[in-house]
Amino acid sequence: AHRKPQDCAAIDYMMHTIDGSTALLANAKHFASRTEVPPANAKYFQSMARRLYRIFAHVFYHHRQIFDDIEAEMHLCARFSHFVMKFKLMSPSMLLVPPEAYEPRPVTA
Repeated sequence: AHRKPQDCAAIDYMMHTIDGSTALLANAKHFASRTEVPPANAKYFQSMARRLYRIFAHVFYHHRQIFDDIEAEMHLCARFSHFVMKFKLMSPSMLLVPPEAYEPRPVTA
């Protein structure tokens, strides 16, 4: 993250966010163990979750067919939304993608 917000293309923001999250999680200084998180470092997860969720929201609102195709196969937004709610990493009001966009749909024959 930058101290002062900067304009950038959505794809650059997405790559920067994913690269930054990966680098943070792989940083032995903050996460020396793969099985436990030091309480002082849990603070990083809320910010990381918000940033990653913005990618879902962007794709939903600007590339809906891509969102629907990927979600139908992988349920990534559904699983991520469940994860952030379970661990209280985001408030429900921050979930901008409507739940009906990723809730399981009944199969019709």
